Amino acid sequence: MGVELTLLYGIINKMCGPYGLLSLLTGHPINFMQWFYFLTSTVVLVFFLVGFRSVHHPNINTFSLVAMIYFIDTFAGCIFTAYFVWFWFKNETNATEGSSDTSSSDKTNDEEVAAEVVRLVKRVSEDLSSQSASESYELFMTVILTLLTTVFRFYFLLIMLSFFKQMVRQSKYNSRFRLSTAPTSTGKFAALLNRIEVYCYNFLNRLVR
Repeated sequence: MGVELTLLYGIINKMCGPYGLLSLLTGHPINFMQWFYFLTSTVVLVFFLVGFRSVHHPNINTFSLVAMIYFIDTFAGCIFTAYFVWFWFKNETNATEGSSDTSSSDKTNDEEVAAEVVRLVKRVSEDLSSQSASESYELFMTVILTLLTTVFRFYFLLIMLSFFKQMVRQSKYNSRFRLSTAPTSTGKFAALLNRIEVYCYNFLNRLVR
């Protein structure tokens, strides 16, 4: 149940990939990092769907690959989150500076501006106080939600690794959970996929010991 919810959360999270790539059709401008994030999310989404379908009939070769992708995606997601937070703060800062520059250029008459400020000082102070509190609250909630998302991401990773460890233990008593080192079909792609699965198994097995 925990693995199903974890993969379902991952699937919902990675749905941003196909929708993000649709922006290329609409002509919406995206930078290289956004394009790369949407593309990798789409690829990871496919593996998560495969893993979700095989939960009730687990295959340790397939799950080793899915768990490894989830492991890599967890740390890559933290890097992308940090980048997009920096990108957001950078745009907010530039917008604030641009607004400040525009306001300064409109002040052509110092005496008139001073008189206007004196007349409306109370109302302006109240508005600024309210706006400052709103921005502080928004910043606080953004940071908290980002941290909570990161914590949940690592918690879900532990669930995936725990399920993998249980499969390894079961392989001692049930041949259905044992690793297959032979490709399921002929062909170079099948052989390459099997080698990747074996590598993922060995890496995760050392990690969970």
